[in-house]
Amino acid sequence: CCLPPHSLSDAVQEELARQVSSMAHALKVVGLMNTQFAIQGETIYVLEVNPRASRTVPYVSKST
Repeated sequence: CCLPPHSLSDAVQEELARQVSSMAHALKVVGLMNTQFAIQGETIYVLEVNPRASRTVPYVSKST
């Protein structure tokens, strides 16, 4: 899930999914994981990774 809606290329979206999956596996996360990125052009920066739900989860669950 991404808030606000984005207009990222398919390649960037695939790379984000790959990075999140890799981090979750390396950290042995079970359950929710909050990951925040900054993207400039095609460059992806990891800002934060937390092995827990973020405060936005209740809002996201109501919007889907």
